[in-house]
Amino acid sequence: MSYRQNIYIVDDDPDFLISITRLVNLVGFQAQGFGSLKEMKKALEVSKPDILILDLNLPGESTFDILPDLRNNTNSGIILLSGLSEVEARIQALEKGADIYLTKPIDIRELTAVINTLTNRLKKDSTEKWVLDETKWTLTTPNGIEYKLTTKEFKLISLLAHSPNRPFTREAILEIIGNTNITPENRTLDVLVSRLRKKINQGQVTLPVRSIRYVGYVFYEPIEIIS
Repeated sequence: MSYRQNIYIVDDDPDFLISITRLVNLVGFQAQGFGSLKEMKKALEVSKPDILILDLNLPGESTFDILPDLRNNTNSGIILLSGLSEVEARIQALEKGADIYLTKPIDIRELTAVINTLTNRLKKDSTEKWVLDETKWTLTTPNGIEYKLTTKEFKLISLLAHSPNRPFTREAILEIIGNTNITPENRTLDVLVSRLRKKINQGQVTLPVRSIRYVGYVFYEPIEIIS
């Protein structure tokens, strides 16, 4: 079975929401409809979709105002729908974080093409990239497997990830993870790294943390940090 992109659609017009959600599902996607940004936010606490489709003129909180937060805290593609065709509205939407701005009425063929194009672009952008989520203490591999980190694992990866390709001394790392016994005989750090490697290797991926002889450790691959 092929993967079906997960899509959240937000619009306060019940008839339009039902219609567009049904059509998006019919053309092969997995869509859920929400009548407000508040409802969508609750859903985001449980799961982040591949694509967010938002109406510009929603009651309550401004869609424009929420765009930067969505851009910073999700990896979802963002499509904005609006009855406004003015250039100023398009520019503002794109500057605040929308990927694509479409004017109503929407042709389902155009929307399908836009979703597919945006999904492919996002996949390319995330290729071979690790993701450290500092809000959830998770490390996600380039092939999409998410691992929950212990306190010491998180402190280790967070330190290394903020300066990839920069070696950190054993002393600096031990201090960060809360181990004050900084002696050559202390193998706490080596054991920690070894266990984390075994955990990540379960997903058929090698943890990109390398030991630098007489120095310490370095994280040597691209990594995105969500904070």
